[in-house]
Amino acid sequence: MRAASALGRQSWYMGYRPSYLFLRALYGARENVASLAMVWGYALAAITRAPRCCHAEVIERIREGQRLRVVIPRGRWA
Repeated sequence: MRAASALGRQSWYMGYRPSYLFLRALYGARENVASLAMVWGYALAAITRAPRCCHAEVIERIREGQRLRVVIPRGRWA
């Protein structure tokens, strides 16, 4: 549980998209319910306004890879 919460705080620091983190936690919850603690760690970091990565290029690069069209390739389930 602590590891998942820490992962949520780290996701906040790296600038993950909230929607991506939520979907990732739901996917992980299929095997381990404790992975939902990622959402708690992310929310707690957001509420307390924990520091974030200062490099805008890094955050933009991470968020580019989290877009649904990248995560779910077009035509895969069509």
